[in-house]
Parts: sequence; C-alpha cells; structure tokens
Amino acid sequence: LVSERFASSAGIPILTQSIHQGAVQADSTTRLTIIGEVKNVKLRRGSHVFSLDALVTKSDIGDVIAGEPFLSINDIALRPSKKQIIIRGNEVISYSNDYD
Repeated sequence: LVSERFASSAGIPILTQSIHQGAVQADSTTRLTIIGEVKNVKLRRGSHVFSLDALVTKSDIGDVIAGEPFLSINDIALRPSKKQIIIRGNEVISYSNDYD
C-alpha cells in the first residue's frame, strides 16, 4: 500500500482506471479507501533500487506498507529475532523499535 499523500508528494503517477481490489486494516474489518495503484515504481536506498507495485489509499497509513510480494521480488528478508533486514543476501541492516 502507498498513501495518496506520499505518492503525490513524490510525484508518482497514480493509475485510477478499473481498480477491482480492496484492502482492510489489520483489525480485519476497517476497509481502506483505494483510489488507484502505482506500477513499476523505483525506490532507492543507497546503491539498491527496489521495484514496487502497490494500491494507493486515501488513508494516511504512513508512506508505504510493503508486504510479501515486495520482499520476494526485491530479495529482502526480515530477521525479527535479531532485528535485522537482509538485502539480497549480503547486506544486513540492524534496526530497533519502541517495544524494547
């Protein structure tokens, strides 16, 4: 998912024709208003370029919520027990969260 606010501010074109998909929040009941989609968006982090196809929502979900398809296509693995993100099998990024 990508928020409309983020897509607009980043200049990402939103395709609005024939959207037949929907999304719900983690509570499994609250529907998100889907207004379109973005295709083949390139996101950069350091020397890495990642590809993203996503639905666009009016809801402010943050900037981007990327799931399993994004992780798989871009060869990204999560190792929550060690608080690590592994990119393409060779770059390990450590992170922290507010739950510690």
